Amino acid sequence: MIATDWHAKLTEQHEIVRIKAEEATILLSKPDLPLQTASQLYRDVERLAQRFDEIVNLLAEDIDADTRLSEAAEALDDLWACLSVATVNRVLVLRGLDPFGIRDDREDGDD
Repeated sequence: MIATDWHAKLTEQHEIVRIKAEEATILLSKPDLPLQTASQLYRDVERLAQRFDEIVNLLAEDIDADTRLSEAAEALDDLWACLSVATVNRVLVLRGLDPFGIRDDREDGDD
C-alpha cells in the first residue's frame, strides 16, 4: 500500500477552498448577481465540498495519520460548510426565500 501524503493533499485542498472563497466573496458582493450565476457558484462549492468529504473519509480511515492532520481537515471542512451556506443563502434570497440561519422569533413562541 502506498502511503498518502496527507499534508500535501490538505495543502492542495486549502488552496482550492481559498480560491473558491475569493471567487465567492467577489460574486456574492455584487448586488446585481444573476440567479444563474449564484446557482452555478453554489453547485461548484457543493461539488468541491463533496470531493473534500471523500478525502476526509480516507484520512479518517488512515490509522497512521497524525491527529493534527485531522484537525486541519476539520478546519477546511468548516470553511467548505461556511461557503456552502453563504452561497445557498444568496440563491434563496434571489428566489425570494428566507436564508438559512435566519429565524423570526415571533413565530416560534419563545417570547
